[in-house]
Amino acid sequence: MAKTSVLIILTIVTIVSGLTSAAWAVDKPHGDDAIIEIMPGDMSSTVSPYLFGSNIRWLWNADGAWDRKKKVVNDNVLNALLELKPTIMRYPGGSEANRYNWQAGVGPVQLRTMLVGVDGKDVSYFGTDEFLGLCKQIGAEPIITANAATLTERDAAEWVKYTNSRKSNDLMKVKFWEIGNEPDGEGITSTQYAEKVNLFASAMKTADPGIRIGAAVSDRSGPDAAKWDSPLLQAAGKNIDFITPHFYSTFNLGWAFYGNETKWVEFKADSDGTYMLELIAEGTPADGGWPIIVIKADKSVVGELIVDSTVWRTYKIPVNLNAGMNRISISYINDLVSKTGEDRNCFIYDMVVTKGGNGIYQLFNDDNISNAVFGTINEHEARLRNLKNILMAAPKKDIKIAITEYNVIYNNRGSLPDGYRSRFDEISNLRSALFVGDLLSLFIREGVWMANFWLLMGEMGNLQVSGDKISYRPSYYALKMFREHAGQRLCSNSAQVSKMDSVPLGNYPAYKDIPILGVTSTVDRSGKITVSVINRSRSTDINSTIRIKGGSDGYLRKATVLAGESMEADGKYRGAITYHSTDTVAGPNEFKYLFPKHSIVQIELVPHSTK
Repeated sequence: MAKTSVLIILTIVTIVSGLTSAAWAVDKPHGDDAIIEIMPGDMSSTVSPYLFGSNIRWLWNADGAWDRKKKVVNDNVLNALLELKPTIMRYPGGSEANRYNWQAGVGPVQLRTMLVGVDGKDVSYFGTDEFLGLCKQIGAEPIITANAATLTERDAAEWVKYTNSRKSNDLMKVKFWEIGNEPDGEGITSTQYAEKVNLFASAMKTADPGIRIGAAVSDRSGPDAAKWDSPLLQAAGKNIDFITPHFYSTFNLGWAFYGNETKWVEFKADSDGTYMLELIAEGTPADGGWPIIVIKADKSVVGELIVDSTVWRTYKIPVNLNAGMNRISISYINDLVSKTGEDRNCFIYDMVVTKGGNGIYQLFNDDNISNAVFGTINEHEARLRNLKNILMAAPKKDIKIAITEYNVIYNNRGSLPDGYRSRFDEISNLRSALFVGDLLSLFIREGVWMANFWLLMGEMGNLQVSGDKISYRPSYYALKMFREHAGQRLCSNSAQVSKMDSVPLGNYPAYKDIPILGVTSTVDRSGKITVSVINRSRSTDINSTIRIKGGSDGYLRKATVLAGESMEADGKYRGAITYHSTDTVAGPNEFKYLFPKHSIVQIELVPHSTK
């Protein structure tokens, strides 16, 4: 998909009397209680200790983590990290790694020079030594991304020597190194990147033969991934110890059109009448022509609009709707990439209803967003399995999967009209924390070797610092739960539970039969079972029967719960977040548990005979 987009916000304004409402994808009737069965004796893959990592950037004093005057980590951040206990920390930070000159971030602070990063200019006060000092303080393994975009293999090898050749034990040595960040977005081919991997790996392993090298694979899935990944692994696989895909569910809180296609939403009108469709749109011309969209109500064409402005502009078009359900569709009909590279892709940002003076009512509402977010776990599962198949065909075996960035992203462009939430409102809420828990559960089930949440600090981070105050986003607690309670081995479980559907949203299609409860179980060396359950429902507590089959006849059980007032709760502005543990109780190997709506619950079960 090309970068240039058409941005459209669709508003429906009632002209005649008759209250309007949208027909959302809602949870299906839940019927019987859920039944969860755990088989602790049926163990499979090992749960890697490196699954519980994070990212920290060099820029802006590590996004507020570093106190440059005191030359120490901010006390509040350090305490939060000591409690979180991340097992591995990645540096110097995503796209920033492709511009980072490590030599400008070592030595006396007063002599360090200004660096230009992707997101701004700064002095690297939080350089290599400061990063490695933090890792030692919190007991986390370091992983560093070498700049393969603007520096050379010699520079990378010198960085390896700097960290691993010193005799002092004051700072940790670096065993894990990545070569570049998301190179498929840097304008080079897979073959060109493979050449870099071979050059960098050779030079870096000459500096220290004991290091392990990671190479970036495509962020696409299916056949598109293989077009990048397979040539890379064939040409450079012998020098690669792990691959570093990034897993994001990216929502534009609207629809992205990949070429000419039609997308739709169902809308319920309480009465027959004429309504006004109001579109806020922007677009970029290509080859002298502007984007064109066709709007239909059910099968009747309402009209055709030319989006002829590069800045937001309002377009209005009347539409006759019948009482009851109506399907409103938008077709993008003249996608084009010109010979000069101009692009005319279409992007619908949002659909909303304005009801008189009652303000904006979003058709892409919280129900739809929630169901779509959880539905994307299917996409990530398919992608992981596709990656495994690609690795099986590689010349070198036992190449591991290190997901060095993952999160959920909500995009919006420019300044939003009044009434619209920002992308950072969304990433701060309980829904995003549940998504993090869903992804970690997937990584455990699929035997992923390493995972680093993006980001520790800052706009997308799970910690934010303002002066001497620190705030915890719900995702912090999701990470903490899995870090503290996951066992060393995956064990089998089954869940009989109702399902839900989603509508097409953002870049994603409609998903069918999404289980209301996501269940993953692990066992540790002592025999303790941890059952991780994510209740994805916005509205329903799920009363469940839990059976332990083939284990002890009784257990000491305790639950840790992350929940909130709503899926949109952020613990600050939009509702309270609760994070707590229950008292330990003794009981049999079958018991009832009520999983709160929109929650993560981890139940620890320690064998305890009742005889």
